[in-house]
Amino acid sequence: TSTVEFDRPMVTEIYVRADITTSNSTTPNETNIKNAIADQKYNIGQDAVASKLYSNIYGAQNGLEATNLEISLDGVIYTDDVLIANAQWLFNIDVNNIALNIT
Repeated sequence: TSTVEFDRPMVTEIYVRADITTSNSTTPNETNIKNAIADQKYNIGQDAVASKLYSNIYGAQNGLEATNLEISLDGVIYTDDVLIANAQWLFNIDVNNIALNIT
């Protein structure tokens, strides 16, 4: 007989903040932008790279300009670089953990 054990990933929330403007006269659609950011999927143990989220934002609506994009594990200490995952973490972004400064 063999014993098989499985580890389950530990879902780890990421917080995101960014400044958003438009290069044209349209108003940024905050809901669409947040949904596009939250659509980012990660694999177990995959690091989160802040700069990769720019493409999600730009794909949400034409004419957007995003700056100061940062990510965080606790919503307090942010980085514009990388969040390092441990082997069991599965990063997730919830729309409620996204703060956009739309101007």
